[in-house]
Amino acid sequence: MSELMKSLFLNHSQLKALTGYARRAQQRKQLVDLGIPFKLRRDGTPIVLTEVVEQQLGLNRTGRPKGREPDVRALRGLQGEQTP
Repeated sequence: MSELMKSLFLNHSQLKALTGYARRAQQRKQLVDLGIPFKLRRDGTPIVLTEVVEQQLGLNRTGRPKGREPDVRALRGLQGEQTP
């Protein structure tokens, strides 16, 4: 498997760390309980996109937790109130 493919999907050890289980059936159940979408391979192994897990856990593309972003609409509203 190419390096790109390894980064797109969780590998077995990452899936085990995420779910706490090594068995496929238990992993699938835990993924459902966590609300993490996945597809199944022919052998029953769940396929999970790394990006989806990062989003579900609140990480952005840089791998840092997302901070609160300012509400630009509210700021514009405040500016509008200041002008006559």
